[in-house]
Amino acid sequence: MASTHIIAKKRTKTGSSRQGLTLIEVLIGLVIMSMLLVFLLSFYAKGQRDFFQGNVRSDVLDKARYPLSWIGRDVNAAIAVNSNHESYNASGTVLVLKLHTLDANGYSIDDSSQYDDIVYSVSNNRLTRHCHPNSASFRQAGDRVLADNAAGLAITYYDADENVLTSNYTQAAAVKVEVTVSVNVGSRNFRQASGSRFTLRNKAT
Repeated sequence: MASTHIIAKKRTKTGSSRQGLTLIEVLIGLVIMSMLLVFLLSFYAKGQRDFFQGNVRSDVLDKARYPLSWIGRDVNAAIAVNSNHESYNASGTVLVLKLHTLDANGYSIDDSSQYDDIVYSVSNNRLTRHCHPNSASFRQAGDRVLADNAAGLAITYYDADENVLTSNYTQAAAVKVEVTVSVNVGSRNFRQASGSRFTLRNKAT
């Protein structure tokens, strides 16, 4: 009878020990769960960072491309590149254009004695379009900022024979314009350049 009681106690102790976890097993489980959690969080953070950086790159590219639509329209409508206007001088970083004046209906007035000046320049990291129309023109005057964070405006002038002009920019038949935008986000710098070539009015060969 006593032996039977001892065997029952041994079975009870053995059964209870199989149902529980040792301290080492608990610690190992916690370490595995912690490592898994760290991995998931780092994977999520990387995905968020890549998504954010992708949005920033796309935004910077759009900022670099947007001014080209304005510049292209004005160059295509320009009579010529002007050597200077007021304090602005045509150069590799400043574009000065001479355009026909506009009547009340928005049509060009073919009068060589009257024309409007449009200048593109970068100052204080802003690419600005300066429109200075003739007093008889209906073109809207004023300055328009086309890009903040503008790191540069590079202009290459070509004559009718496709030669690059280093002076006498009034002889230009076409211009190549490159706009560079630079944006700092945290410790990273996102820089994007976008360019295109445009032909002046009636200068196409």
